[in-house]
Amino acid sequence: MFSEKPGKDAIIPINKTNSLISGKSFHYINSKIFESTVEAHSNGGVPCMILKFEEFNEFELGKIIFFFEKSCILSALLLGLNPFNQPGVENYKHLTKKYLRTYL
Repeated sequence: MFSEKPGKDAIIPINKTNSLISGKSFHYINSKIFESTVEAHSNGGVPCMILKFEEFNEFELGKIIFFFEKSCILSALLLGLNPFNQPGVENYKHLTKKYLRTYL
């Protein structure tokens, strides 16, 4: 996920010991880390999904959360799974109660 316009940005103070980031903004540094990561994954054959936003705010965050929730539900349904059935969760709750009772 990458925002083209950061809400706030800061500049790294000029420092001779770390000339790679000295005098550069956090947004610039993050954008280069983002580009490097995508390129490395692509070169290694790892699929990438890039979500780009002009601006990142609460509304955009809500859209992302909804997108991934819906994607998870649809993926599970396509695999023949019930995304709302959580046997592992019920199992750990049962086991937690059992273990807590043994120490009372």
